[in-house]
Amino acid sequence: MTRLNPSSLGLNFTSKTHCDTYTAIDPATDPALYTGKIVLITGAAKGIGCAIVVLYTKAGAMRITITAWGNASWGYIDILVNNAGYLVPFVPLGKGDKVLGSMDKTIVNVTSVGALVLTLGTSVYQTSKLAVLRLSEYLIGLIVYSVYPVSVVTDLATVCNDTPELAGDSIVYLTSKRREWLAGRYVSCAWDMLELIGREYEIVERNLLKLQMNF
Repeated sequence: MTRLNPSSLGLNFTSKTHCDTYTAIDPATDPALYTGKIVLITGAAKGIGCAIVVLYTKAGAMRITITAWGNASWGYIDILVNNAGYLVPFVPLGKGDKVLGSMDKTIVNVTSVGALVLTLGTSVYQTSKLAVLRLSEYLIGLIVYSVYPVSVVTDLATVCNDTPELAGDSIVYLTSKRREWLAGRYVSCAWDMLELIGREYEIVERNLLKLQMNF
């Protein structure tokens, strides 16, 4: 049984947290921010991906391309949300092109709080999500967020309390403008977005929300 330390997971990085969406991140409050935007969302058939599609539609995105399984082709896009995920059965280790052509150049890589812990039997899933965090830091010149969409009931997780709308609105809110100071960093959709944005100076000054050793 893995003992989890809430402080090491960043669960309370903002003093206020959420399990459902809220007014401040509602894209309907300023739909002009999304006018003309072209969005590609992977893993959009249901759950979090489906909610993200609905909320970008609500936000007024000009075109939304979705993928579930199989190959697809598309022209240039403004925003890419890498939401698709795959989870193998929990078993011990051993058993078990230039698309972003606009000025936005924004990517949301959906990761997991599992990237921050070590749980026996989940090595494939947690290691892949950890790799997403580091990959997001390497993509220089792009605005890349590693986003934990909180605990939503999906095929991969069945005991959860948060809503997919919280994840959808949070991701739509994050991509409403270029936040270069937040690029390459980890963001939880449970955090209060206004408080997070208000802590820009502290996050940059202390280089928070990135993978690093503490000595």
